[in-house]
Amino acid sequence: SRSVRWDLEFSPMNRFRALTAALSLVGIVTFFATSSQAYSTFGKWASTSVPFYLNPQNSSVSADDAEKPFRTALDVWSDATRSPFSYSYGGRIDDTSLGYDGRNVAVFRTDADASEIARTYVWSLNGTIIDADIVFSDVRRTFFTGTSGCEEAGEGGYIEDIGAHELGHALGLLDSRVIGATMAADAPPCSQSQRTLDADD
Repeated sequence: SRSVRWDLEFSPMNRFRALTAALSLVGIVTFFATSSQAYSTFGKWASTSVPFYLNPQNSSVSADDAEKPFRTALDVWSDATRSPFSYSYGGRIDDTSLGYDGRNVAVFRTDADASEIARTYVWSLNGTIIDADIVFSDVRRTFFTGTSGCEEAGEGGYIEDIGAHELGHALGLLDSRVIGATMAADAPPCSQSQRTLDADD
């Protein structure tokens, strides 16, 4: 099976930067370049409807306040007028670890060495995605919800936007260089542009 990992990282200048996607298979690492004009993919799910689960425990907002924007992020990709694919919400879980287990989970973790605000792991076999997990880095970052609060803090992001971007990777999309796209490789801190699909997405 194949495993892909994306990192959405804060640079020293407080800007989000998506690092290069890496695909490893039998010890060989292949790097994919991002498209400069249109979306690109590395794989796809066998089904057009995939469930995602969430452990909403974090140090920034209440569990209820984390769950609602994550569901909003799921809905970004489930709008039938914009996307033929849909996510469903599987419910809350207590998981704190990730792995190839057939259950797609998103968790907040306080990994001390994490430099990115979120990371997505995807396992695929012969181009078919079979599992995906997302980690929101709950250390040295503050998560916000809705449309206010983040700008005053300066070093954080909205769960709706970060979640939508990472769920795009879980869907099989690589980063895009199209400014304003949900899958844009760069977005400023506190951006609210990624919670709405762009034509490129």
